[in-house]
Amino acid sequence: MIKKNLILTVLHKYHYPVIEPFIKSLKATNYEGDLVIFVSDVTTKTTKEILKKHGATLIEFKSGYPFIDSYRDVFHDIAPQITINNYRFLFYLKYLKENAGRYENIMLTDIRDVIFQSNIFERIENNKIYFFLEDASEIFRTSKMNYDWCLNANGQDVTNKIIDENVSCAGITIGSYKHIMDY
Repeated sequence: MIKKNLILTVLHKYHYPVIEPFIKSLKATNYEGDLVIFVSDVTTKTTKEILKKHGATLIEFKSGYPFIDSYRDVFHDIAPQITINNYRFLFYLKYLKENAGRYENIMLTDIRDVIFQSNIFERIENNKIYFFLEDASEIFRTSKMNYDWCLNANGQDVTNKIIDENVSCAGITIGSYKHIMDY
């Protein structure tokens, strides 16, 4: 069985015009893998229909905790106040476990601010994982959004230990199935 590549993302509080550059630029690369989008209950019917027309598989979630009832098991011991930006990784984990053996390489990505210039999977090595850093000036101490995100997810002690470190971009991670599962 030939394994496909997969792009996983979340759509919450945005409608099609905001994410159109993502969808159109991906289509322009002739990407032939799967695109799975977790869409919140505030996503319009029109946006969902357009995404399906473009070949996306949609998995719906509620805007409030526990988001997807059938995914409840992955949320045990997780603080409900953590944002969807944190929870998305649990969505991804559950989906990937349910689809073990189906995918070769995976891209976990934001949807609002990503534009494809080429098929990214043609540019990566299969047995690696790719992480990206924000600009060197982006440290937790001076980035309220990242500071608060880290604080809510990890607590004060962990946040204070990394307060002067460069922020790693959680918006895009690419790698083999094994590496993404380890991540």
